[in-house]
Amino acid sequence: MSVNLPNIKRSNKKKELRNQDDNLILIKLRNLVRFLRDPSIAVIICFIIISGLLIAFPYIFKLEEINLQEWSNISKNVGFDLLGGVFAFIGFDIVWIRLKELDKQQGVQLDYFNKSEFIAKIRQLKSCNRFSAQPKVTVRILETWAGLLKDDNYKEKLSEAILRCAEKNNEIEILLLNPENRDLVESRSSDLQGISNDFSSINIRNNVYINLKEIQKIIQELKFSGNQNRLKVKLYNYIPSLAMYMCRPYLFVTFFRSGELTTMSQQLKLHIDSPVSEFINQRFDQIWRDPKTISLEDCLYVKLDIIKSGKFHCTYDRVKYIVCNRGYYVQHAKLFRHIANRTDITIRIGDKLFQPQDIEIDDLPSIVKKLFCSKYIKHGELFLFLESIS
Repeated sequence: MSVNLPNIKRSNKKKELRNQDDNLILIKLRNLVRFLRDPSIAVIICFIIISGLLIAFPYIFKLEEINLQEWSNISKNVGFDLLGGVFAFIGFDIVWIRLKELDKQQGVQLDYFNKSEFIAKIRQLKSCNRFSAQPKVTVRILETWAGLLKDDNYKEKLSEAILRCAEKNNEIEILLLNPENRDLVESRSSDLQGISNDFSSINIRNNVYINLKEIQKIIQELKFSGNQNRLKVKLYNYIPSLAMYMCRPYLFVTFFRSGELTTMSQQLKLHIDSPVSEFINQRFDQIWRDPKTISLEDCLYVKLDIIKSGKFHCTYDRVKYIVCNRGYYVQHAKLFRHIANRTDITIRIGDKLFQPQDIEIDDLPSIVKKLFCSKYIKHGELFLFLESIS
């Protein structure tokens, strides 16, 4: 008897989402109770009840019919005056709250980045109307690598939050450092390692690969519902000055620091509609559209040409790879079978030529094996080492 694992996984996911919905309802009910317990709200409710009683009192006891017209008028007038005062207070309170919100939108706050709170906000985002004027991009991350997609305490929660967010027609954009850009990796590594002993063994390249592996898992899940295009990932090729985490209506931003991760210290907390936030989002857009910024696809796969006896033979365009000092380690079962033990074959990547050598997984250098395992959800056991010859 066969078991349909994808259906079971989707069923479990649906149960988890239902449980999360139930928890959100309970949270909203608790918030409502807290709201009603607020002293000012309690006073307003009491005055409304008193006003209603004063207005209704003459009619309930028929004061006009027993020649108490004056008392009837007094009761109704006091009731209406009191009710008018209550509504005036409510109106003033609404205006005051709105003014405070506007003040916050234009202001800048210093706050520590709360990872759990950020994930919760993503999960609680409302559905975005396809025809709404509001931008569909509601979540943005600009980082070297995202600890939220690496740390065991957070990565599953963030993955679930992204799935939920995408189902509500929201888009998520993530910008990470290109792990194949050795100069960038070494520069950021020296910034961290050279100042603090806490990061003496940090491997930025591997950390980004771990992020990419988690992102691939999320995209696989999104494909079940046809929402894979709502998670967009690119990799930049020069270090920006700022790191940012955005989830409407707020944006957290900080500078890349020496000897310190961006989430370890206070950050600027900005309202998304503030001029500063607009400026930072424009900077994000510039990096996103920069010609040197590469797609997730280009980071995961390399396109190569087979040159047979000096002539172009064919192309393979989704080959898994790791860049090394002398060339590439690549993994592609069909490619391996095609050129294994052939001496008349060379490989062309871009404008460079490489000589292929067959390698089994047990013969891979340990660091290369680790990087393959970090970068990809799964891979085969037959590899090629492409040594540069031009």
